[in-house]
Amino acid sequence: MKKAKLCRVCKAPFTPKYSTMEVTCGNTECKIAHGTKNRINKVSEKKKKEDRAYYALRDVFLKNHPQCKLNLQGCFLRSTDVHHVHRRGQNYLNVKTWMALCRNCHEYVERHPKESRERGWIA
Repeated sequence: MKKAKLCRVCKAPFTPKYSTMEVTCGNTECKIAHGTKNRINKVSEKKKKEDRAYYALRDVFLKNHPQCKLNLQGCFLRSTDVHHVHRRGQNYLNVKTWMALCRNCHEYVERHPKESRERGWIA
């Protein structure tokens, strides 16, 4: 049987429900005060609008570029990902800086930054 512990935040006695590593009583305020409650950051309206535009452009881009541009070993040939040659930031919606890649090739580019820079796949 699990023995009672004292909450680190409110000092109230509690019995851990899941693991003996719990340090708060589970009260919402205690979780927030102790930092154990995961919070999801809110997305700004500007970012939501930008993301909607990106996904619309992305769908058209992948339809217009149905084959993977790199065709590395193990390539699926069908493009499924959009690779941003320049870091996303200002080029997030700039279609001229995009490459249509299959998942395997995209992972290869991301895992091998030195080679990718040399070949111009990353700026």
